[in-house]
Formats: sequence, structure tokens, C-alpha cells
Amino acid sequence: MKKLIAILLVICSARFALARDITLPHSEMFVNAASITDVIYLTSGNGGAVSWQSLAPQYVGDNGGSVRLDLPTIPIAGGINGGHCAVGDFQNFSANHFRVRIIMKVGTTVADTVRDWSDPPAKGQGGSTVNKFADIHGGAGNTTRVGLFSFLFCVASNTYEPAIMNPGPQTYHYYGGGNTPCPVGALHFGDGASANDYAGQVICFEYYAGPTSASLHVTTQDGVYNDTEYLTIATTRPELVSKLYVGGYNNGHHPNPDSNTFIDIYEIIIQDSATPIGPPAGFVTGGGSPGSRIQRGAGCGGGGAGSAGS
Repeated sequence: MKKLIAILLVICSARFALARDITLPHSEMFVNAASITDVIYLTSGNGGAVSWQSLAPQYVGDNGGSVRLDLPTIPIAGGINGGHCAVGDFQNFSANHFRVRIIMKVGTTVADTVRDWSDPPAKGQGGSTVNKFADIHGGAGNTTRVGLFSFLFCVASNTYEPAIMNPGPQTYHYYGGGNTPCPVGALHFGDGASANDYAGQVICFEYYAGPTSASLHVTTQDGVYNDTEYLTIATTRPELVSKLYVGGYNNGHHPNPDSNTFIDIYEIIIQDSATPIGPPAGFVTGGGSPGSRIQRGAGCGGGGAGSAGS
């Protein structure tokens, strides 16, 4: 592997966003440090950082670079949330069949180090540790939340699990259901040690938010998940999608991070299409056929986790 080169870009604005108008289809490949200067979306004062990393290619077609999100270490927003540490703020496009494909890696200590706002900081003590990973908005001024692809934390298993939100009632849906997401045979991110724990591994997610349904497809390099329809739900989306950021509004923060408390994003593709994008050719190296592992039918998503909040 090449020597790791981290170029830290500091945002000093009292605000936290560099808004960027885009037209669809749109892609971000993060080939060099200059490619991220206009996509940083970081809350000032939260201790997080957004930087470009030069890495050996992680999959077929990888350009050898990534955006690294060193997650918030200090709660902000009234001492409650960690705030934004993301790429975006992509806006003023228009999508009825919104899709975003994200190739990424979650570090092996992201779950272990997260804390909510309680004092002393702990987990599950009245706050929230949700990472609102791909947040989409629409309507006048792009102010109406019309969908979410998030990572929900489970205290019992000390892991994060992917979930998608129905924007009408603002409820989350995830594999297995229940109000507290605890992975049982589900894909999750912990320390990278247990079955179906994909922390520390490159993974491809495709999030779809259409006018009447939403879904999440998953592909892992080992082929256990191969363009698998992991979640699908009926939705009541009120507006067209016109704004996106990727990487997270963090309800939690990480007061004691280490070198593995990060999220790497290798590429982002955004489209307005009823047809799935699918994983890159050659991404799967370990067998498995397209659609393998599990097919989650309509209505198989779990119960809600309450309001999505900020």
C-alpha cells in the first residue's frame, strides 16, 4: 500500500457548509485533494475533520483516493449533537426517482467510541447516537426532509446497523424490526470481528427514494451481499428531492477517537432514474450471484425509531 498522505482541510466559517449546485447525473470520484475543496460539509467547532487520502486502489476501478471523515469529538447544537461531518451540500437539482450509490468503509472503532450527549458521556442514556448518513431534502428552500439512509446504534450489541426512513411519519425501517435495532444475522458495523460485521471493509450501498417507495441495496466484496435488496418500504414522500449530503449528521460524538474512528468515502454517484445503478463491474471478488444472500420484500422493514430529529 502506498504511504498514506492526509491533507487536512480546515473550515473556519461560522457556518458549516459549502453549498454546491449540481445537475444529474452527477459523480464524485475524489481523485486528488483539489477534488474535495468544494464539497466539505462540516460543523464548525465539533472537532471533526474532512480530508483527502491517497490510498492503494481498494476495488476494480478505484482511483486510489478517498474522502476521510474523522468524526465529531465535541457535542454542539446546544451540547446535544455532534453535527455535520460530511460531503455535500449538493443542492438545487430535481429528482423524482432519486438514487445515490456510495462506496465506503466504516472504521473498526466507530461503534465502540460513539457517545450521546449525557454527562458523563455514555450510550443510550437519553440522547441519540444515530448517524444520518445520506440526508435528502426538497420543497421550498430545500428545507423539507424527504428521506434518510442512516446508521442506527444498538447499545446491546455495540454496533451500527443501516436503516432507511419513511419521510411521511418520520419512522426508520431496518432488518429485523423493533424500536431498538440489534442485528441478528443482519449486516452491521462493530469491531469487524463477528459474522456479518463489515467494519473495516469496503462496501457498496445504493439508496433509492422514489415517489412511493424507498430501498437500500448492498454489495460486499466477499459476495455475501451482491446487489442485494436489503430493505424496501412503501413511503409517502412529500416533495421531489433537491438536496443531499453524504457522510452524516451525527447525533452522537466520539470524545476518545483513535486512528480507526473514521468513515472513508471512495465515490458517490447521484442519478434520477427508475433503473438501479448497481455495483461497479468487478467489485465483488469472493463469489455470490447478483441478488444473493437475502431479499427483503415490501413490508419487511422493521418498526420505527421515532422522529429523525435535526
